[in-house]
Amino acid sequence: MRHAGTALVLSIGSIAAGLAFPLSPNPQPPTSSAVPAFEVASIKPNKSGDDRAYSSIQPGGRLSATNVTLRDLILAAYRFKFSPAQIVGGPSWMTSEHFDVDAKAASGTNATDAQIPEMLRALLLERFKLIVHEGIREAPLFALMMARPDGMLGSQLTKTAAGDCVDPGPPPVAGARPAVDPKGPQPCGRILYAPGAWTARGVTTDQIAKALEAFVGRTVSNRTGLAGPFNVALQFTADIGVPLQPDSSINPDRVTGSQSSIFTALREQLGLKLESQKDQIPVLVIDRAERPTED
Repeated sequence: MRHAGTALVLSIGSIAAGLAFPLSPNPQPPTSSAVPAFEVASIKPNKSGDDRAYSSIQPGGRLSATNVTLRDLILAAYRFKFSPAQIVGGPSWMTSEHFDVDAKAASGTNATDAQIPEMLRALLLERFKLIVHEGIREAPLFALMMARPDGMLGSQLTKTAAGDCVDPGPPPVAGARPAVDPKGPQPCGRILYAPGAWTARGVTTDQIAKALEAFVGRTVSNRTGLAGPFNVALQFTADIGVPLQPDSSINPDRVTGSQSSIFTALREQLGLKLESQKDQIPVLVIDRAERPTED
């Protein structure tokens, strides 16, 4: 199984907290001329068979990604406004074939973090011939809700107190945020992942819902009514198996085996539950995508 957090590594900022954005019925246009583009880009197939993916954003507008799929790149290019379950259509190889990408802006370019996704969209248009449009469809989702009738929280979901975390400061002008020292002060608003464990301080329930999407294979809508911020310490079975498919009608309360572990952990440790529902959700429709020509 590919690491559930692969796409998140490519994120330029913290996990998106909402899905409010304009919808366009037309294919996305090329990037604006006001935004710098990658001057040089190498895209090669990765046939290592490794289940791990790596990526980094370096100062000056350089993107390096190893063993990523086209879907990983699309998610990063849209700043994770969409979960994997919200990517509709596209060729079968979009999630099965892996690539190494090394792209850099022209020398002297001071590309900001906010510009990197648009630069990546332009690169996908040029090299993968990617054409997409945004829309709305009815689809299964999970509603994140309170699990207990009395509204009590689990012991591993607690209100953030003063001094529990440190302000991470504004996003850097270029490059990714520095790595977090697990033994040092934890920045507010970031979820740290380890096999079978999450820790976070100063996060909202919107952020928790968004983070869950990579593990359950569906959009997760926050309907807890909790304001936060919260500290989280969640432990579950590290090997959660294949995520539920977006069109699955399975009831998470009745799932057995390793797939149920994260559902059980939410209920027992956080006092939250995921309820299967249907609703209108934003989607990103893949109209066209081609394999890139090897450099």
